[in-house]
Amino acid sequence: MFARIVFLTLLSSFGIYWFFIRIRPEDPEIYHKLVSESIELRTRKALEHEPAIQKRQGVQKDIWTHDETRHFQIQSRDSGLIIRQKKDKIEASEHLKEIQCITPNEITLTADEGIYAYPTNQFVAENNCQLTQKANRIDGTRIHLDLEEETLQLENPNGHIASGTLDFTAKSLIWDKDSNLLHLIDDVRITQTDDLVFLAKKGIVHLKEYKPVLVVLEGSVRLISSRFQDKESYAMADTLTYNPIEKTFLFGADRRVLFWQDGLTLSASEVLIRQDQTIEGHGNVHFTFDLEEQNRIDEFFKQYL
Repeated sequence: MFARIVFLTLLSSFGIYWFFIRIRPEDPEIYHKLVSESIELRTRKALEHEPAIQKRQGVQKDIWTHDETRHFQIQSRDSGLIIRQKKDKIEASEHLKEIQCITPNEITLTADEGIYAYPTNQFVAENNCQLTQKANRIDGTRIHLDLEEETLQLENPNGHIASGTLDFTAKSLIWDKDSNLLHLIDDVRITQTDDLVFLAKKGIVHLKEYKPVLVVLEGSVRLISSRFQDKESYAMADTLTYNPIEKTFLFGADRRVLFWQDGLTLSASEVLIRQDQTIEGHGNVHFTFDLEEQNRIDEFFKQYL
């Protein structure tokens, strides 16, 4: 009986050792994994209650998107990094000072300050914002750059496109890399030297290798110019299609395009100004304004006439 009890005790002790105490070859790896998971879990729990904050100097961020085929680099004098935990997601935002951002499109962005957000890859810059690409330049008050979609929104743009000497201002600008279009929104003003000024509610500048190949303006389009035949010229229309390569201007309107030049009055469905500066009326053409048309053009251009 005693021998049986001793045998069962030894067998039980061996089983406990074999299954629970003995260190197996895979145990160290499992142990380290459990410790790592435990630390991560405690870190997440801590970040859920209070974010981690880090101050850094001389920051350089290298951000890769599109399966690491597109490279953005952000440099700043100093930054404040904040890391938060929301449920199972880690979110980070970095407040940057004296920023320079270089994009894959050879565009350099500079600003006084900004915020980069991870993992959404959104970058917002403010105060003394400027975009440069060789001799091209756009200034603004605030830039929102989506690094994933490579779209850019700029508030109060004031730009210069060197090719074609095209200058523009508006309340906002949207640039889409894929479409190569600059969308100008509200209070649009485009000038090509001082002798050619266009005003409109919105406009689209078509680019090819950062050169304007077509400009389309819509909504309350106005022309103020002394270029054509060296005479003061004014026009009112709903749309304008300007081809800077062929140097043609096509004005259109749902009602009538109104054109005035040093005493010449022209009312037509369309007005085309060719490269040789000849002026053509298309559709139902009148060479006099009726009373309503005269009042409309006088109201807008009385500050110039």
